Amino acid sequence: MKKLNKILIAVVLAVASIVMTVALAACGGGEAQLTGMYNSNKQISYMNFAPQYNYRIMTIKNQIIETYADDTYCLTVSSVTYSNVTFGENIPTADFTANEKDTVTTKYYGKLTVNEATEEDATYVLGKPTRVVNSTKEKSYIDTANWSDAMAEATRPIDPQTGEKGDALDKDAYLEQQLKGWADGDIEVYVMFGTAAFEYIKGV
Repeated sequence: MKKLNKILIAVVLAVASIVMTVALAACGGGEAQLTGMYNSNKQISYMNFAPQYNYRIMTIKNQIIETYADDTYCLTVSSVTYSNVTFGENIPTADFTANEKDTVTTKYYGKLTVNEATEEDATYVLGKPTRVVNSTKEKSYIDTANWSDAMAEATRPIDPQTGEKGDALDKDAYLEQQLKGWADGDIEVYVMFGTAAFEYIKGV
């Protein structure tokens, strides 16, 4: 169990490092002053396809909220998936395997409202984003504020069985597809200042 914990901690720290690097690259407040930065708890999922298939995958997700003095926010959602995952009591440290498969980082920019606030915590309201930026491993990045033909091409889904590509999306269709987390309206987030933390927002 100790070995498994050490492995998971190492992987989580690696993901956190990637996320922080991306988030610090001028998230979306423009020239506005950064007023806060908060990390969610990690979401770790594991799937084992045995005995039908010798295939195991693990996905680690993280979210970061940045707030700005002009009452805007940037929500960064990062996901890293590893295949060929082997770990556990019977797996020596040197034999642990985890091949990076998919890495996806999505940034949502929108209006921020503060519902309640004290010196210790606050309830933030994340309005429906007006801009989405996505970076997916081995694909062109997508930015709805600076749309291009290459970005439209990157939206085409690929059939994993045949390799054939589906239809491309336009900017509005892609933006709508990415905003499913806001389907029920604005999102409320409880933030703790002392630990700079919030609970992972599901559905985003």
